[in-house]
Amino acid sequence: MTDIVFTLCMAFLLSHEVDACYRSEWRLLPVLKTLDDHRAAMWFIALHVPYFGMLLFALGEEPAGPLRTLVAAFAVIHTGMHFFWPRTPLYTFDNFLSRLLIWSAGLLGLIYLIVIHITYAG
Repeated sequence: MTDIVFTLCMAFLLSHEVDACYRSEWRLLPVLKTLDDHRAAMWFIALHVPYFGMLLFALGEEPAGPLRTLVAAFAVIHTGMHFFWPRTPLYTFDNFLSRLLIWSAGLLGLIYLIVIHITYAG
């Protein structure tokens, strides 16, 4: 069960990142928003290489492994960040699909953390 929940959490996170590129999320990020669009997009995409590498590496980890736990916790925190993100004209994640991807990743991350806590906590 934990493998399925974790894999689905990752699928929603990765799909959100595709949506984030489509929606030019770099325009919202502190350092990247100071760059021109072309340079910011290049950095935004390049910085996803280690992020995606970590996510893929976590797939091979045992349930309740530290990297899986970190990814699941990030999914929950990331959802909170989007919930409290200041709404400006540059914030374009206010549509059904964007919200579905963000909230599903967070919910699945939370479920994963609860299940591994119940299963592996003594």
